Amino acid sequence: MKIVTDSTADLPKELVEEYNIEIVPLTVRLGDKTFRDYFDLSPVEFYQMLGETDDFPTTSQPSVEEFLRTYKKLGKDEKILSIHISTELSATCQSAGVVPSFLYPIYRVVVVSGFYTLCAQLYPYKRHIPCVWVRIFPYPIS
Repeated sequence: MKIVTDSTADLPKELVEEYNIEIVPLTVRLGDKTFRDYFDLSPVEFYQMLGETDDFPTTSQPSVEEFLRTYKKLGKDEKILSIHISTELSATCQSAGVVPSFLYPIYRVVVVSGFYTLCAQLYPYKRHIPCVWVRIFPYPIS
């Protein structure tokens, strides 16, 4: 099984590499600059830039096409669990949730909305409690 999440999970790079987790980035805009969260901009860099401007940052969810590319890259033979920021906080899960209907039954994707943004927040304590409370979009994985 492959795991996909979005950049708001803030997973440590070691965890991403160890479990081969795919990260789909949100877009962060600050002033006239645009960044792919997690890939182009670290949290430290973000807060440094934030301290140097009066501009208010904005974000946007990944596109449906980005999720489609990610799921197809993982392959037809994989079961994919796609866990994302809460639907109460972002439209990311909605973008991800559209894609399985295009791919089913060839690709087996389950999209899950978490109730938090930072699944990795409790990682040092080996407790992933925020990821346990989920809403599952209705596409079968079997």
